[in-house]
Amino acid sequence: MHKNNLGQLPEWLQRRYIRALASDPREWEDSIIELIGNFLGKPLVKDARKREGEYCFQKTHAKWQQMTAGGRLTLNATDHKRANDLSGSLFKKPLFLFKGCKQNAGFMHTPSGHITHFWVSVSNAIRERMKECEWQKRLSAIVDEVKDEIKCIEKVVKDADAMVESSETRKKISRIRNNLTRCEKKVVMEMDPVRKSALVTTAEKLRTEEEEALKEMVHHARDTDLGDYYQLLGGLRELAEALKGVNSTESKRAKSDLEYALWKCVESRAGGKLDPKNSGMEQTNGKGMISLQNCTKVTEALREMYPEDDEIREWLVTETAKWEALAAAIFDVGCFLKSQQKRSPRICDDKLFVLWY
Repeated sequence: MHKNNLGQLPEWLQRRYIRALASDPREWEDSIIELIGNFLGKPLVKDARKREGEYCFQKTHAKWQQMTAGGRLTLNATDHKRANDLSGSLFKKPLFLFKGCKQNAGFMHTPSGHITHFWVSVSNAIRERMKECEWQKRLSAIVDEVKDEIKCIEKVVKDADAMVESSETRKKISRIRNNLTRCEKKVVMEMDPVRKSALVTTAEKLRTEEEEALKEMVHHARDTDLGDYYQLLGGLRELAEALKGVNSTESKRAKSDLEYALWKCVESRAGGKLDPKNSGMEQTNGKGMISLQNCTKVTEALREMYPEDDEIREWLVTETAKWEALAAAIFDVGCFLKSQQKRSPRICDDKLFVLWY
């Protein structure tokens, strides 16, 4: 489903709306309703076919492999639309959107002591210490390198021997599609049966020519170097898109190898589980408590990244002692408040005092 078609009303609802505009003559056939919609400037957009039977995932993937020569041919917007018409899609936005407000007054979600705030604060401390490190310099340089490489490959593609024939085929496809669009419009508006039949025949002939031209494009991508260049360009453009905002001060990407190791260790060594649907730094209460309990495993891994006499190692030795103490205090208070047993308010005050201290 193309992004421009998201939120499209289902076919049955469109038909009901057009019938209502035409005083709801229920005895009229659907084909007449479609003509009325075209006349009113509200053409009927048909539902994408479901992925069942011949449109299951395996067969649609095989169709994609055929149309793109195994990913070597890049599809433009028109080709994407055509592919969606052939294979269908189940993804649509909901018809109704209700605003909601979720509130959680639990201990883990309060401003003081939130598990996410703890790990983010540790990450921010590392980011501040590691400013202008080699990692950041490399990221800054690679953005320009990727742009230069894209320009270089685009020039190679433009000068390739097979590009002349491929360009002619693309122009041919564009001419065929323009003629087909005009012909289909004439079919809708034509009232004379003989002329309408001739236009329908012409449209079918143009569709056949379009299929043959598309096969030529697949041939260019599969049997020449153009396919390899197209794949390289596609990968580099995706990388360039991912690198956007990498130098932004508000970026949540890791700014150093140490910061990257921190978030990886939260999951791999401490038993946490980061939620990718939110900021990529949040955890559930249960997983967050486990990561706090195993905070020493994370800090140990960070210290072991550097030799004994390294200045960053010395900084980590001092700072990780504070992080471990704070994590232990938050974990202790969390276990107390999450317990289902009756507890003394005085004990709670003592634990909170240790946390705040």
